[in-house]
Amino acid sequence: MADSLIKKNKHGYGYGYGQGYGYGERVPLLPSGKRNLRIALIILFIGLGWLGYRFLIWHEARQLTASAISWERAEVEDAWEHLESVSLWAVDIERFKNIRLTLLLERDPVAAFTYAQRAIANEEGLEYKRPEFAWNALLLAAIRSQNWTGLEQSLQEVENRQTLPKDSPEVLTAQAWLELSKGESVKAWETLQDALERNPYDTEARLLRSELQTRSGDRGDRNQALVSLREIIGQNSSDSIRASMLLLSSGLLPTVEADWKTEIEHLAANPYLETHYLFARPAALRISLSHIRGRSPELSYRFAKQLSNLEVASAEEVAEYAFNAQELGELAEAEEAIATYRSKSEEQPLGLWLDTRQAWFNENLEVTLQGCRDGLRTAQATRFLPLLAAFAQDQDLAISDTYKRDALSLIIEYNNLTIHQWDFAARALWPLQEDMQVLLTKQALSWSVDRPLLASRFLIDHNRPQEALTALERLPTPQPSEAIELRFRALVLQGSYSEARTLLQDSTDVTPFTRRSGELMLALLVGNESEIKGSWDQAWGLAEKLRSPAAFTALGDLCFEYDRLGLALRAYKKAKSLAPALTVSPDSLRRFAQLLLVEKQTGEALDLIAQALFAEPASVELQRQWAYYSILLNNDLLPAKDKARALFDRRSEEADIAVTMAFAYLRTGQKARALALLEQGGGTRVKSNANRAILYAALVANGENERAEILRENIDLAALLPEEVALIEEYQPVLIEEIELPEFAEDARLIDLQNAKEAKR
Repeated sequence: MADSLIKKNKHGYGYGYGQGYGYGERVPLLPSGKRNLRIALIILFIGLGWLGYRFLIWHEARQLTASAISWERAEVEDAWEHLESVSLWAVDIERFKNIRLTLLLERDPVAAFTYAQRAIANEEGLEYKRPEFAWNALLLAAIRSQNWTGLEQSLQEVENRQTLPKDSPEVLTAQAWLELSKGESVKAWETLQDALERNPYDTEARLLRSELQTRSGDRGDRNQALVSLREIIGQNSSDSIRASMLLLSSGLLPTVEADWKTEIEHLAANPYLETHYLFARPAALRISLSHIRGRSPELSYRFAKQLSNLEVASAEEVAEYAFNAQELGELAEAEEAIATYRSKSEEQPLGLWLDTRQAWFNENLEVTLQGCRDGLRTAQATRFLPLLAAFAQDQDLAISDTYKRDALSLIIEYNNLTIHQWDFAARALWPLQEDMQVLLTKQALSWSVDRPLLASRFLIDHNRPQEALTALERLPTPQPSEAIELRFRALVLQGSYSEARTLLQDSTDVTPFTRRSGELMLALLVGNESEIKGSWDQAWGLAEKLRSPAAFTALGDLCFEYDRLGLALRAYKKAKSLAPALTVSPDSLRRFAQLLLVEKQTGEALDLIAQALFAEPASVELQRQWAYYSILLNNDLLPAKDKARALFDRRSEEADIAVTMAFAYLRTGQKARALALLEQGGGTRVKSNANRAILYAALVANGENERAEILRENIDLAALLPEEVALIEEYQPVLIEEIELPEFAEDARLIDLQNAKEAKR
């Protein structure tokens, strides 16, 4: 049967390509044609295969290069991922081996030791550009994994094969490490000196030298170790982590907290930290935690997390991870860690404490209070006291007075308080619960047996002068100057001015300035203007003689307290002129700023508010004032808006904070949001003149001119700051004058139109 694909004609099937056929007709392929086609296809496939192979070689070499580049950039995990995807038969084996060994030495020295042994065994009879690399890596891997048996065997093999010079720094350093592991410190030191003579910049040798010097009792050696370790740390390399660990655990650092903070920050910023082999070891993690605990919450969290992920982690270490996760706001991780802790331990108080903290961070105040109530009955009661104190100190939650009273009452009822814990709780509880004040006074008197000064200060601060004098009687004579100051204050509170004046005059333990300021206080209390002027002049003259900003600030505080604002402002300004960067208490800065605002000096007041905020960054009122006056002066507008937003998110119910947020909206072009926020609550947020000025501007910006004009009648411009008056003027409504056209009678208009038509004709 003929092939259906081949068409017949009168000449038969034909023997050429298209001979005797019409256009487009199929013809049979001759054997020679089939052979040529096969050859062409084979050549094509070989070419494609060769191109594919070349592409594979290029791609794999590129991956290997990317791995090396990632390592140089300290991206260890990326380097490892690139290396793992490389096909061995498509790259330079020696280069691949060297990069893999380099990475393994940082990630897993035990695996690096095994790999180096295998690489050495496989290179028998092969030519390599750097045959010593694998041997050096073998020695280094044994040192880092503390495989002293393997190190000894490797050194023996190096000597037998003569693969490395016997006096090379690497071999000598390895020999010194081995001698140190055997307790031969003197011999190790001698060997190390030879290594350093040959290469004084070898990092491994310098680390070993520092290790030996930290064990030395010689102060010069220890100082040299400190300098050397800090130089290595400054390189920010993988070896810097080993130097940091040695420095933190060596006892070389002084007790100055700033030095510890600096070194811990260096360690936390090291790019090799996450993947370094040291932190896969429980011992290294535990040592690290013991030295940074309480100094770096973030680093403590990272190390505690790594340790808790190891099977050898104890229940207490898992609990520490949960605690650090809570501190950094990782509440989901903390919840899982608490569950893991409970599965490992049956110790109830610690678990209850973690659960109570978790409830606090989740803002479940009722559960937190109940947990603290139960926790105070356990052996670990002191853990729960800071949680109760947080109710009175927290700035982020709008905690009601009821919760605060309950929390502080629990602290007061606890039997084993220190005087400072009691003082904190009693001061916070005093204004919240009047029926507790008698009890607190009795407790203060009971504390006066052991701590009369602290007890009497508490009593004086809460207007209990007679009880304070009773407490001070328990002090032996002669009494310290602090006791004399407290006695003077108690007598003043009691109204015994003559006794207070006699106490000042007869006491030899008070300073001249204290005596002068005390006399000024008595004069201010009596109210005799001539006596006030004489006492003021004497105190001022002594302060000028002392040239002390603190003395003038004290005079300013005293006059401010007794409503002599002019004298207070003068004293504050003098203190500022003596010390432009005035470093005084935040309270004094606030008072000074308040007086400057009365004097309409907004810019200077803002500077003082910023200084006070730097000293008390958690103060909500200082944050609000800084944001408001910054917006008013158009200074740091966006940071001020961010500050206002953070406050508003936490305390949206407070009128002044809401107005500050609305002002920020207005200044940044969000006029509708500003007006909506100001009008919430039926206008209760805009009672003050300053707040009305902002509402006025918002009304004008939104086209509510009639309401704005009515509101303006209720704004006292004299009570505003110049910038607030300028705000009102800036948002003055634009009045468009209407042009009145003359009126004409309809008939007249028609006549005019007709005349116009006739004129055109």
